[in-house]
Amino acid sequence: MALKKRRPTPCVGICSTTFGDLVCRGCKRFSHEIVDWNGYDDAQKETVWERLETFKKQVVGQIVRFEDQALFQLAIETQKIKEPEDYQAIYLLLQRLVSHSKTLSFAGLENVSPDFEITEGEVDSLLTLQQIDREIVTRSRAYYERSYKVSA
Repeated sequence: MALKKRRPTPCVGICSTTFGDLVCRGCKRFSHEIVDWNGYDDAQKETVWERLETFKKQVVGQIVRFEDQALFQLAIETQKIKEPEDYQAIYLLLQRLVSHSKTLSFAGLENVSPDFEITEGEVDSLLTLQQIDREIVTRSRAYYERSYKVSA
C-alpha cells in the first residue's frame, strides 16, 4: 500500500474524548486510536486516515453541490487550495468561508440536504460545515459500534 503524504496526525486540537466521547468531535478518531496513535505503524495509521477520508468524501458529496463550477474554481484558486479531489477542496473552502463569514453562493456552492434549514442572520457556510462534521461523527460512532462494541 503506497502511503500518501499526510499530516503526522488527524488531530485538529479540539479533542472531545477528554470529556468521555468514544469518537472525537474534532478529528473523528476513536478514543483508543488517539491514545495508541504514536504506537501505530504506517499501515495502521493509513487505515484510520482512509476511513476518515471515506466518511468525509461521502458526507460532503451528499450535502454540498456545485451551483457555479466557475465561481468555485475561482474561489479555490483565490484561496490557493490545491487539494486533488473536489470534496477535499470543498471542505477546506468551507472552513475559509466560515472564517471570513462568506456564504456558500459566494464560492459557487449550495447545500442540497433536505433537512437543511437556515434562519435570517445565520451564515449557511457555518451551518453546512457543522452539519458535515456532525454527520461524520455520527457515521464514525456507528462504525465504532459495529466494529468494536461487544454484545451483552
